[in-house]
Amino acid sequence: MIRELFFRILAGIAAGGFIMFIALTILMINDINPSSHYLWTQMLGSILMGIYFAISALIFENESMSLLSATAIHYALSIVVWFTIAYAVGWFPISTTAVAIAISTFTILYCIHWFCFYLYYKRMENKLNQSLKKQG
Repeated sequence: MIRELFFRILAGIAAGGFIMFIALTILMINDINPSSHYLWTQMLGSILMGIYFAISALIFENESMSLLSATAIHYALSIVVWFTIAYAVGWFPISTTAVAIAISTFTILYCIHWFCFYLYYKRMENKLNQSLKKQG
């Protein structure tokens, strides 16, 4: 379990770093040069989010939980963690409208991401079932 957590943390750091690299590339293309403090803060936020999502995916591996329960718990934890980090690093201004837009955007992206993973695993399930039928 510790080994699995270690590799998930590394994967989360890599994912967060990659997303930050894309953001930095966009800044560079637009000739925007933020301070090193700003960049450090943004990188930390990206890495922490990457680590969180890499580790929190373990929720879906709990076979005693229904998919609905796992999704509800994962979403609730994710919105709290994301909002805390996003607020701390300044990913959105604090106003009622901005918070509503940020939470709505997070929820829409979460649903799209979840649905894509659902379709992927359903397709894998069907392939495995077909493979078992051929063998049996």
